Amino acid sequence: MSIRLAILGIVSQGPTHGYAIRTRLTELIGEFWPINQGQVYATLARMASSGAIEAIAEPPGGSCEMRPYALRADGRRAFAAWLERPAVQRRERSELLAKVALLVSRGDAASVRRLLAAQRQRCESARRALRRGRAGGARRDDRRAKARELVRKAALAHVGAELDWLLLVEREMLAPSTSVSPHGRCQRRH
Repeated sequence: MSIRLAILGIVSQGPTHGYAIRTRLTELIGEFWPINQGQVYATLARMASSGAIEAIAEPPGGSCEMRPYALRADGRRAFAAWLERPAVQRRERSELLAKVALLVSRGDAASVRRLLAAQRQRCESARRALRRGRAGGARRDDRRAKARELVRKAALAHVGAELDWLLLVEREMLAPSTSVSPHGRCQRRH
């Protein structure tokens, strides 16, 4: 997903300005996608040039922070088409996966175990923080609260999946395996 499509999603809800766009995106998806304010303004300028959105009024004092933007037909079509397409599951770059793969390929089981323990602690801490962050009670805008809660639950699921994977790696590291000796004979490792 590009920032462009996320911005189109916010602007599709009604005219709004750059600062409000970033604030709403941060509320909705900031758990997993940090939004840079400069990136929002640069993207707004490109989208206005391409005809996806338009500035609907000149802001007081000429500040681009307060210039309201509205969706144009091209932007509405692009956003609608994106909503209809299934999301592409991408394999993200993972520093943890790279570390584990390199340590395992070196046969450095002790370092793998230390890394797994440290990562498990980080995941458990993140899980506690996410559990504390439950949306509680009625809010000013229940749809936004529901959206934030769904994003929080997705983050919890990702942390849970990482914890499951850490356990799998640990089991694989501790399990006896069969290897081929330099002489071509199978050997049991313990």
